[in-house]
Amino acid sequence: MQVSVVSANRNLIGLRGPDPDDSYIAPFLVRDVRGAISECRPFFIRMDPDPMPSCCAGAKSIAELTKTKRDEKELCMCLRYIVQLHGPYDPKRLALLGGNATLNSLPSFI
Repeated sequence: MQVSVVSANRNLIGLRGPDPDDSYIAPFLVRDVRGAISECRPFFIRMDPDPMPSCCAGAKSIAELTKTKRDEKELCMCLRYIVQLHGPYDPKRLALLGGNATLNSLPSFI
């Protein structure tokens, strides 16, 4: 069973109490998102001014799995978690990827 990132990390992100929707299942796994955006690291850490086409394609493939606001929030939390694992990054770059129409609904959550 897939455990949602937000549900699994409620204490880490400052949420308290039981998850109001324990039956929620994320439409993706963290490892899938990590693989999909693996080519985005140079863009996130400002080594490249623009994301590579493979970065955009990977991000788009994951974004297409989101159908609800909860899915979008889960994806944003997952993305933040993943990019932080690789050291310092520019959080504005994550939102810029959305501005490039790849993750167009995500910048409001980031």
